[in-house]
Amino acid sequence: MPTIRPLRAPLPASALAVALALAGCAVQPERQVDGADPEPQAFRCGDDRVLARFRPGEVELRIADRTWVLPAVVAASGARYAQGADEFWSRGSEARLRLDGVSSECRLEAVDPWRQAQDRGAAFRAVGQEPGWVAELGPGPAAWLEVQLDYGARTLRIEPTRRLADAAGVAGDSGGEAVELRISPEPCTDVMSGEAFEMTARLRVGARSLAGCGRFLAD
Repeated sequence: MPTIRPLRAPLPASALAVALALAGCAVQPERQVDGADPEPQAFRCGDDRVLARFRPGEVELRIADRTWVLPAVVAASGARYAQGADEFWSRGSEARLRLDGVSSECRLEAVDPWRQAQDRGAAFRAVGQEPGWVAELGPGPAAWLEVQLDYGARTLRIEPTRRLADAAGVAGDSGGEAVELRISPEPCTDVMSGEAFEMTARLRVGARSLAGCGRFLAD
């Protein structure tokens, strides 16, 4: 379970709309629309958080706003990537990193779906239960929206979306089916985990209406 952030005072609707717009200022990693690019794995290397995206024959390393791409090389064990003096050598949950002449030992971070969503560039994430669903909303006035329905059995992606005129949230169409995500500054508790959230989310897909909880991811 992700660490629960302390609750702040509920945002008024006007402030919520501003927060959605300001989320577009956050730096976001590249995102493949077709889902072909693998999800990055997060490692803690010394004081740095390193996102490692493993592709055939190479690894892309991202630390803050810097990126390195290292080709795969022969290794006696594990997976080794190196170019010049730079190197990333991973073996299971452990790795060794050397960049710009600085070496550090690394460990794979525990999987946190909220942090993963932020790594994908999402500015807001919401979840609901019975049946389980997840919605991730990108930053900016024409943000993308990705929805996983029925415990991940079905995925819808809308890009771009349009802002709702009468509420904070977005709407769009996917394959002729209307999709709408509304966000309101009302405290919410997940019915399955008991986790507390700052926002209430309401998802409508066609004739289906689903309730859930969410939070903004951009700091």
